[in-house]
Order: sequence, then C-alpha cells, then structure tokens
Amino acid sequence: MTATTPAGAFRFQPLAFPESIPSPARIVKVPILMYHHIGSLPPRADLLRRGLTVSAANFGRQMSYLKESGFHPVSQTALFEALFGNKPLPDQPVVISFDDGYLDNFTQALPILESDNFAATFNIITAKVGIKGFMSWNQILELQFTGMDIGSHTVDHQDLSILGGPGVRHELIDSEQTLASHLGHPVYWLCYPSGAYNARVIAVAREAGYLLATTTHPGAYQSSAEPFELHRLRVRNDTTLTEFEQLLR
Repeated sequence: MTATTPAGAFRFQPLAFPESIPSPARIVKVPILMYHHIGSLPPRADLLRRGLTVSAANFGRQMSYLKESGFHPVSQTALFEALFGNKPLPDQPVVISFDDGYLDNFTQALPILESDNFAATFNIITAKVGIKGFMSWNQILELQFTGMDIGSHTVDHQDLSILGGPGVRHELIDSEQTLASHLGHPVYWLCYPSGAYNARVIAVAREAGYLLATTTHPGAYQSSAEPFELHRLRVRNDTTLTEFEQLLR
C-alpha cells in the first residue's frame, strides 16, 4: 500500500530489510495513534473498558481535525519505505492504529475512515477472531480490500516479556502464519500486547518475518535503528480535541 491508498485499491507489496541499514539512523516524525474500542460503552462497563473506548463522535471529530489540519494518514508500508528506502512521506504524516480486532473497529471506525479516505492499521489477536465482540475473518479481509493494513497482535495477547522461548515463538510465529493463511500474503507488522517486549522477543519477531513493531512508548519520532521499538500515542476515552492536537505536535 502506498502513502495514501484509496479504498478498494489493495495491492500486496513484498518488502524486506535492505542489505545495508541506514547509517546514521534515519529518523522521521510520524505519530502513530493508538486506539482500541470505537463506539458506545456497554452497560456496566468496567474501568478498563471505559479507558479503552473512544466514542464514535469523538473519533469522527479527531479524524476531521486530521483532515482539516493537513495531516496525511499513511500505511506502514510507507513508513517502512521512508525509514529504509529514503522514500518521501507526505506533509504531516500520521499512522492510525487499532489494537485487538474488536467488532466495533469494523462497524464504527471503518465507515469514518472510508469517508475521509484514510489508511489505518488493525492489529489482530488471532485466537479472538470470530468470537463475540471481535471481527470475523471475512470482515478482516474486507478491511484489507478497502486498503487497510493488517498486523499481528499475537495469538492470545500474552505478556511476551515473561514467556519462555517456545511461548514467544507460538505467539509471534503462529499468529503471523494464521494471518498469512487467511490474507494470502506475509504479514510484516507486529504490535506487542500491552507494549511488553525484550531482546528475545525482538529476535523472534525478526525470525518470524516482521519488519516493524509498535510499543506503548510515547513519542512521535520513529528511527530506522529501532524498527521493532516504534513509539505510539494512546488516545483515551477522555482525550479532548485540544489534547488530541497536542499529541500530534
């Protein structure tokens, strides 16, 4: 996918790390926004669900702000090529990402993204696909066909930093293989559950074929020296539009 992939224009683009890694490191300012649920809170929602839910109205206002302020949501392919291929990004690039694979990402977020012709990344917990409250494989495929990136959020959303080697390999390699079997191509994007990782996790991520991985470390600058430690900016249920604007500065 290119920097501004129009809806319905999905084309898989094979990618790989170059033989020569940029030196000095290439650094680009690309805020990666982190979302979870989009929509209304269910009855008796607990504090965790409240914190992870952004209303559709607020999400719509945030996307409108991006469009009106000249931000350009880009694909992870575009970010990778900027870091490792020195390809230009549009003015004020930003990545929009969603964790877990919730059904409301499809029913609530996707129509808003499509109305603005925005690209986004959806990080999928593969063991959750098709169960209540999560997207089905057909819906994930539809996301891809509309020009969205699909990434791995592991098999079971476990803390990778405390798992043994076989557990890490299962979570990273099996999730990639499951996604690839349904999507029809390798999956290059990884999102660590709860941002937890260590050097062993990064080594297995490389082995599994991932090219970029996102953390929960706050920040807007991404470096070719740390492709498996990309920064993100969490958007919360109580993030005001003013605070949203400040995140992007």
